[in-house]
Amino acid sequence: MASKPQLHQHFIHEPEISTIKNCLANPIDRKNGNELIRFMIKLVCNLTKNQDILSHLSKKGFLEILFGLLDHEKEKDIFGNVVTAISYLSVQKDCQEKIIESRIIPRILEPLTQIHEVDQKMIIIALTSMLFNGIEIQRQFIKHGGLGKLLFFMQQKDKIFQQLACKCFSLLSENQQNLQ
Repeated sequence: MASKPQLHQHFIHEPEISTIKNCLANPIDRKNGNELIRFMIKLVCNLTKNQDILSHLSKKGFLEILFGLLDHEKEKDIFGNVVTAISYLSVQKDCQEKIIESRIIPRILEPLTQIHEVDQKMIIIALTSMLFNGIEIQRQFIKHGGLGKLLFFMQQKDKIFQQLACKCFSLLSENQQNLQ
């Protein structure tokens, strides 16, 4: 579906958008695995890549559902996917404000050094996008120990972590207020 953005418009009308929202918020058989919810998050991620769809998802409350799923202890298997979906929505100014108001940045940063490497890669890529999208998100990132997390990634053997950490430092340094 990600390769067919012309189909995305069909997912933002009723009853499809409410069905997607309901499946994401109340997945069937959640106790026995997160496969359905992982699929739904990937569907939302694909939809958010289409600029024409973003505002519809924001207005329908998808961001708030993702906030509810952002629990590392309960949702370990999907944590990286949830952060990625949130980062895609952070392109919207109103979503940036909700991310800041709901104190999402500390919830992303807190478990970052303790999770699986695959999720760490997903999350640092998502954080790079979020830092690119907003100055207030950058301030929250710095305020809640994001610089220390970047230093942690600079010390990793895998070059991708070092490159992404450097990109984050570069994005942060573009804003003069962050340098003071």
